[in-house]
Amino acid sequence: MKKAIITFLGILIFITFTCIIIYFFINTNSSNTTSNTNISTTTVTQQQNNIKLEDIPLDFTIDDAINSNYFVCTYTQNYNDDKLKSFISNIENKIPDNIRIAFSTPEGDVILKDIILQNDGNIIFREDNRRDNFSSNEDRIIKDSTFSIDEYTIVEDFLGDTKYIYFENRNKDFNSRVFICSCYNNLEYNNDFQLIFKARRDMGIDKIIEKGTYLDYNVYTFAGDVFVKINNEEIPLQDAIINKQIDPQDIVDNCALDVKNNKNNVVFSEANDGGTRKYRYDLASPEPFSIIKCHTLDGNRDLYIGVPNMEFDGSTVDWLYYN
Repeated sequence: MKKAIITFLGILIFITFTCIIIYFFINTNSSNTTSNTNISTTTVTQQQNNIKLEDIPLDFTIDDAINSNYFVCTYTQNYNDDKLKSFISNIENKIPDNIRIAFSTPEGDVILKDIILQNDGNIIFREDNRRDNFSSNEDRIIKDSTFSIDEYTIVEDFLGDTKYIYFENRNKDFNSRVFICSCYNNLEYNNDFQLIFKARRDMGIDKIIEKGTYLDYNVYTFAGDVFVKINNEEIPLQDAIINKQIDPQDIVDNCALDVKNNKNNVVFSEANDGGTRKYRYDLASPEPFSIIKCHTLDGNRDLYIGVPNMEFDGSTVDWLYYN
């Protein structure tokens, strides 16, 4: 009897031990399988995000670029805009990063561009023009350029509801600019201030803000003084800019929106010099005035606020006259 009990206990212990080993083996394999699946998925995802320009199909579309989470810019909307903002911030702070940009030509062909800031401080700029069917055959290639982060940065240039993005020498040499892309600039009214012009007897031009101090362009007044009303207080425009109570770009954006929305009785004209724009407010109170935002091909981006019949006449401060 004792022998049978001992045999039974031995078999029971063996079965129990075997079950424990099998359970441990199954769970270990299951854990390893899950881990390997995750690694595999991560690897595939990384490969998709890092696919080279050369390996992207020639029938790649703007919708494909949006779905691939690239920064995509069109004439009416931008996609994944946060990627561009983050990348520009990292470029300004010299933090290694990369971005892929996609946009279409007026004919609808897709252009792709890679910008990579490497650990060694070099910026690799790659342009894929192979899908541009309206360019010459020799231009339908992938072009590579290299810039030093110590010498170049990214700048933004605004013209109405279009934003232009360039590489530019850190010395602010306009002729050093390399075009990256143009994208939609979402304009919004700034209703926190009112512009007030008070004419003077003299026809003089006063530079109230020096280029490079607060802006990338000079701000001038012509034949008058300019104030802004903020919280029912009139403040000289110069002081408001210096104290960061107003951004001059808001003035220009409000002008563009007035034209677009046919508001505030603005009369608009544009020069054929690259995009210089004139806004005349003949019914402004207490006095009428005009605004000229320069946007010339030679890099003049200055802002002038003056009498209503201020005109464009050249490339220096003498190009404004009263008639």
